Amino acid sequence: MEYGLGIDVGGTRIKYSVADRKGNIAYHNTIDTDYIDRNQFLQKLEGLVEEVLEKATTEDWEIAGISVAFPGIVEDGVVTEGAGNFPGIVPLELTPFLEKRFGLPAIAMNDAIGMTMGEHLFGAARDVTNAVFITIGTGIGGGLLIDGKFYNGYHDRGGELGHIMIERDGLPCSCGSRGCLEVYGSTSALVTYYEDLIGRRDDSYNGQMLFEKYIAGDLQVLKAFHWHFRNIAIGLGSLINIFSPQLIVLGGGIVNSGPQYIEGIKMYIGDFTMDHLRDTPIVPAQLGDSAASVGGVGHLFANVLNQKK
Repeated sequence: MEYGLGIDVGGTRIKYSVADRKGNIAYHNTIDTDYIDRNQFLQKLEGLVEEVLEKATTEDWEIAGISVAFPGIVEDGVVTEGAGNFPGIVPLELTPFLEKRFGLPAIAMNDAIGMTMGEHLFGAARDVTNAVFITIGTGIGGGLLIDGKFYNGYHDRGGELGHIMIERDGLPCSCGSRGCLEVYGSTSALVTYYEDLIGRRDDSYNGQMLFEKYIAGDLQVLKAFHWHFRNIAIGLGSLINIFSPQLIVLGGGIVNSGPQYIEGIKMYIGDFTMDHLRDTPIVPAQLGDSAASVGGVGHLFANVLNQKK
């Protein structure tokens, strides 16, 4: 049976899935990104694919192609810019590298577009035509479904929903602007804000750890999360007012931590949306941290493999 290998690269973790054309997952795994430089990253990517291809020989999987979802602007399989969490990696020739090394068809896309495709094809947005998708992690990505079609702007250079401004003259962002949703609403921003509150830095702090403290009622963490929830609500409110989506789909590790996360955002969202749009549903991604990898596989089958037959 034919399967695709979908890889979702994040600033902290790389998630990868083996899935069929219907989105059924045969295998899913996660490794730390541990980014150092371009060469080290390509070696890690190569090792990951080698692991899956070796496993495929024992599992009777026919790996028909590879997709990669990457947090940056991707044009014709090359990351050309926007990869702020991977200094020095641009330009990154993803598709040319994979096709040359493994002799398999390959595609590459922005990571949030992968998540958008996954949730529309197989997850929370299967039955809708208009939706906004947001991934919350080391950074913030986004995707748009408008009238049943994915929208990513001219030459696929748009859809950077994490870079809408929510604070005039705010904190500097890796994109070169200031006050972006990403520097106020990402998990990284949440951790930094909490560290500022307690007056110390600790590399062991992460979103999952802070969420557990939030559930336990830690006062400083409660303050940090309500700052975070309000910032996310400001961004989502603007997107709801502009696009009037049937629903908002939120993905990312911290979103998957528990229902209290989205409940926290809902406490503030009404302050930033127009009256007739306040009932816009906000739901978690159904595919969890496999959304972008499985979405990439769906795109691979629909737009690459089917056309080769």
